[in-house]
Amino acid sequence: ASGNGERHIIYIRSGEYVIDPKLFTAMARLVIIGEISAVRPKLILEKSNSNIIMKNIFFNIDFHMEESQLLIQLMEEGAVVFIQCKFRSHFLMEVKEDEDPGDICKFGPELMEQLRSHNMGELEKSDEQKELMRKFHNKCIARRQKFKNEVNAGPAIVVMRGKCALINCEISDCLGGGALVCNGFGQIMELQLYIKGCTIRNCGKAGVEAREFGNLVIENSDIHDNKQGALVWRDAQNVKISNCNIYNNSNEGILAAQDDESYDNSSMVIIDENNIHHNQVGISTAWMRNLEVVGNQMYLNNSWGLFLRNSHVSVISGNDIHRNYCGGIRLCLNRFDC
Repeated sequence: ASGNGERHIIYIRSGEYVIDPKLFTAMARLVIIGEISAVRPKLILEKSNSNIIMKNIFFNIDFHMEESQLLIQLMEEGAVVFIQCKFRSHFLMEVKEDEDPGDICKFGPELMEQLRSHNMGELEKSDEQKELMRKFHNKCIARRQKFKNEVNAGPAIVVMRGKCALINCEISDCLGGGALVCNGFGQIMELQLYIKGCTIRNCGKAGVEAREFGNLVIENSDIHDNKQGALVWRDAQNVKISNCNIYNNSNEGILAAQDDESYDNSSMVIIDENNIHHNQVGISTAWMRNLEVVGNQMYLNNSWGLFLRNSHVSVISGNDIHRNYCGGIRLCLNRFDC
């Protein structure tokens, strides 16, 4: 790329491409557009951290990250924008014992590509093909179980410096978390990670995480089937979660807490107009200096709708909290063991 401010456009046809991470660091102001077709172009990132340090725009791209992360570290003012993209580390699915593995309607396109790579051609319900599909699923399930509690599994996207926007994207099937924003350079910025209209699902850890002066805004998104839906902790700065559907997460729908049990933080967390249901706990907070929970629906969570612990200044207003299995609101003040 030249230094005259021109923006370079790269058009990618459907297919699979192995990307050299140096591409992102060597060229500034890229617009990478994937062909609009039934299958998005797939960019396969090698087994290393792939850095984006320039202002780039990606549209309609499937980022396939095998044991790697996508790091956003801008060297100047500006933003990286992802529109209608997918991010995933693995495609894994579970099969019930009574399901017919020969039924093509029950499996996604990634599985079909795997099977066709074995020169099977069009699927038919032969016993041999059924057995191959069964073995493939068993392998997937075993692999997911192996890495389910892997402490070193990192998030797919890490925003460490600069600003990043995810618009109408999907983050799914990650061994670690989905997206993490943390200001690793100690520079407090107005906004670091903006998420709108996205689906974040099937992550081994939190779907979205903010910490260490990271700023986060999430709007109109579906966050489900993760460990936590959203995790806000360790001195996250300004976080707002609005108009989202947050459900079926194995722990908290939203966990906002300081793990050092101190009010000495400047975190400001606003949670408003969300539907939060079928989690272990709807919203759980602890040691938050500034917290607003306004206009949310919290229902059918496995324990409490709202678990409020040792918060300094909290505004809880206009929420509809009902049909949670243990109760609506649990309030604990000056407690360290609740």
